[in-house]
Amino acid sequence: MQAEKFSLDFGHLRSLTGDDNEFMIEILELIVDQSPDVLQEMKGQLQSREYGPLGATAHKYKSSINILGNPDLIRLMKDIEHISTSSEEKEPLMDLVGEFEQVCDLLLDALKVELQNLQ
Repeated sequence: MQAEKFSLDFGHLRSLTGDDNEFMIEILELIVDQSPDVLQEMKGQLQSREYGPLGATAHKYKSSINILGNPDLIRLMKDIEHISTSSEEKEPLMDLVGEFEQVCDLLLDALKVELQNLQ
């Protein structure tokens, strides 16, 4: 996922929060805070070949970021979850977690801009 193709749609978040800026800020700050930890956790689980927990982490994070309106990011988490918890070859997980590492920086940048706009 390239920077020029990365975008977020906050429409779903706005409708869930009733367009309440303070509540939106709370949610976005939570995602900003947890995203680096999730990335480190996933990298550690991949390195330790803890595929079940890796799939669970992707599933949990997918639920958190679903409100951000980025189908590519959701697909990425679904792919990590699916491969981690299936009998499929695990080799693609290296690339998928690496892609998430790149996307995480884009995500954090976009969320920080939106937080500035809301404050």
